[in-house]
Amino acid sequence: MALPNITISNGTLVADPETRDANGKTVVSFRVATNSRRKNQQGEWENADSTFLNVTAWEGLGENVAAQFSKGDKVNVTGRLKQRDVEKDGQKRTFYDVTADEVAAPVSRFNDGGQKSGGFGGAPAADPFNEQTPF
Repeated sequence: MALPNITISNGTLVADPETRDANGKTVVSFRVATNSRRKNQQGEWENADSTFLNVTAWEGLGENVAAQFSKGDKVNVTGRLKQRDVEKDGQKRTFYDVTADEVAAPVSRFNDGGQKSGGFGGAPAADPFNEQTPF
């Protein structure tokens, strides 16, 4: 059963990606955990439920994932969510798998010094467009 597209933000790889061959194509599988957050009665943020998803990345994308990520790394994943029903020993179980379209490392809002940073480097020393020009 195909479900809608999904985006996993700040997921954590729970194991190293595994590479295999599927009919001559490279496929990489990895498992991602995500935690929801909530405020407790004291108003502090805490981790709530964890969700584990199996992710599959094909060919070039999969090769890049295997080369760049390992257990414990944070990832953002966008892909197609699929439901898989399995029966084993008389028990029915449901699994949710993601076929990845994009996998990337999240960009942190803060660097080690606690200063805000972004994806484009620091601000210039002076803003040339901030000067008042007469008309």
